[in-house]
Amino acid sequence: MQTRSFVLDGDLKRFWDISWDGPDVEVTYGKWGTDGRCRERSFETPAARDAYIEAQIAKIRKKGYRESDRVAAAADGRTPKVEAEARALEAWLTGQRREAWDPVLEQTSAPGVARFRGAMTLDAGEAWPSCGSCGRPLAGLFELDRAGLPDPTLRADDCVQLFACESWSNDEPGSADCIVGSWLARRHARGTPRHETPPGASAGAHPPTSVVSWTERSELPPIDVVGARLDECSEETLDALVRMAGGALSDDPFDAYRAFAEGRGERSANRHKLGGWPTFVQEPVRPWARQLFQLERGAPLHANFGDVGAAHLLLTSSGTLDFFWASH
Repeated sequence: MQTRSFVLDGDLKRFWDISWDGPDVEVTYGKWGTDGRCRERSFETPAARDAYIEAQIAKIRKKGYRESDRVAAAADGRTPKVEAEARALEAWLTGQRREAWDPVLEQTSAPGVARFRGAMTLDAGEAWPSCGSCGRPLAGLFELDRAGLPDPTLRADDCVQLFACESWSNDEPGSADCIVGSWLARRHARGTPRHETPPGASAGAHPPTSVVSWTERSELPPIDVVGARLDECSEETLDALVRMAGGALSDDPFDAYRAFAEGRGERSANRHKLGGWPTFVQEPVRPWARQLFQLERGAPLHANFGDVGAAHLLLTSSGTLDFFWASH
């Protein structure tokens, strides 16, 4: 394997090494006396590999690095200070965890603890909700009975419902209003008569699917919650954190955190889930809101949240229901 080494002198001496063997190129860099960080790439042709090497060397020279015949010595393990910082960061992150429950689904018309599609709870004599744009009946998408939820802090003597208009057509001028403005998320009394979605409420038929039980797990916060804290950490601290969880090292602090969460099996998930951390598609995290349920656009919901869309039923600090959705 061939290697070219570069150093940056100053108050904080740094190294940058590039090595190659056949199609594989490895770049290692960091503070002098540490293991540094490593990234690898492979190329289909020697010409592409050599062009990459020269381009990387040109970039590093512009930053003030000079070529050296000395390869930086690797650190002899983590220092006590780095170890302590990594342990403190791990403890802080662990304190941010939230419990989440994945729904166990069964295609059935039985109510279950929650229901995707199918019958919805209405008061006796209550009219089925209609679209404020086209006037046609809304489709019943989701209903969650909160009385028996596995998380006591999310329980209440009511149910939460989500309706939307699915009767629009691309040929109708008001279809955009139906798609964007027809959503109805509300709290409703339990134990009242259940009613099937009336004919004409949906452009497509989707079989009712019930949640028959839950699978519990823990979730670490998404990047936008912990990013400011990660920015304060040294490369060595982040590397030590990732090693604790058996994750792969990365030259990006956000990727390092993802590797840590993956290694722990606690990365916040983009899926249907009760509780947990909301994985917002576009919006920033709302610290004043607690997630009740996250809904993905795919089966068994089949909702129009756009491309890679998701929706969130949130509870504010006062207990009111907040709903919004977003897509790429």
